[in-house]
Amino acid sequence: MDESGIAYLMQNTVELCRIPVCEYEGNALHRFFQNGSYPFPPIGMVEKEILSASDNIGYRYDKLGNCYGFFRANGRLYILGPSRSKIPSPQDISAFAYELGVKMADMESFSSAYSRILPLPINSILHMVMSLYFTLSGNKATFDEAFPEIASSPRRKKELDPFSLIMQSHAPTYEAERAMLSFVHNGDRKGLIRWAANIPSVNQGDVSGSLSGQQRNIFTISVTLVSREAIKAGLDVDVALSLSDAYLRQAETLSSQSELYNLQFQMVEDYTKRVRLLGKRKNSPLSVRVGNYVESHCSSPIRLQEVADSLSLSVSSLCSRFKKETGSSVSSFIEKQKIEQACILLEDPERRCNEIAYYLGFSSPAHFTKSFKKIKGMSPKEYSLKQREIR
Repeated sequence: MDESGIAYLMQNTVELCRIPVCEYEGNALHRFFQNGSYPFPPIGMVEKEILSASDNIGYRYDKLGNCYGFFRANGRLYILGPSRSKIPSPQDISAFAYELGVKMADMESFSSAYSRILPLPINSILHMVMSLYFTLSGNKATFDEAFPEIASSPRRKKELDPFSLIMQSHAPTYEAERAMLSFVHNGDRKGLIRWAANIPSVNQGDVSGSLSGQQRNIFTISVTLVSREAIKAGLDVDVALSLSDAYLRQAETLSSQSELYNLQFQMVEDYTKRVRLLGKRKNSPLSVRVGNYVESHCSSPIRLQEVADSLSLSVSSLCSRFKKETGSSVSSFIEKQKIEQACILLEDPERRCNEIAYYLGFSSPAHFTKSFKKIKGMSPKEYSLKQREIR
């Protein structure tokens, strides 16, 4: 098929499912097909991983649960994605844009384009990838041959005994699991990082070897236990379960112990950070509920009326009950929760203060800096530099 024929095929695929397609020649982007106005191809979270993959056909998930199918044909690589299985919330869109580094000036066009993607189950996406692969390469394969890890996914097994699986393996041991869960429950991210440096099963490192079914099962159980522990600590049930599902989907695409161990560390750290944001609010039932609302809407300006409506309360009732339970105003609590989220983001040296300010829904970087200094006694930049010195 010539260049114009391939372009016609890909553009029709885009029009049909509204999923963008990137065509690579070598490691360089050759063409980008889209049904929208993306400021740049939205595959930055998995681009390097897919470019370095040896598979002729496959898929990957990013940490936000977006799926990307890919295949190689006639010396070129094609990446379809991101795709989704559900309609994204405004928070989902903001989180994805933040991870990709979308500028504020491009947010409107990016949000519009990303919102147009049709939610589709992964099987539908992968069948589409198989069809395009056959059309352009002439190679034919069954679904189970092309994607065996989905057919044998541990999530499809009917019965798993978590404690017998844990005790059967040296990684992780039962004691390691309990220690790991204690860090999650207390939101102690720094303690987790120090502890994990000596625990291979959750440490970020290089471990050779392919994955066994038992190792995949152990990861599944770890995700289940960690998500339950986070829920016990006050994390919203829907947030915790959605997060666990995203990590289980990511794990299905991995093929080495090193990749799985790195993902396990990322998973545990992610839950621990979220519990850390809960702070002292787990001592107050109302503050837990308000805090969960802030967690789900942290990228937007949060108004008291919206919070009250979500809890089926009037604004006056919300404010009086919250003050009685916590000794703090709702507005002050929301501001502190956003600044705590900012502190976690500032621990990443690649994150710029202006980007964090807009991501967390502050009206301007100046407003963000003023709030941060009021609560932390230093500017965001000073806090970031201090964290680097500690590390």
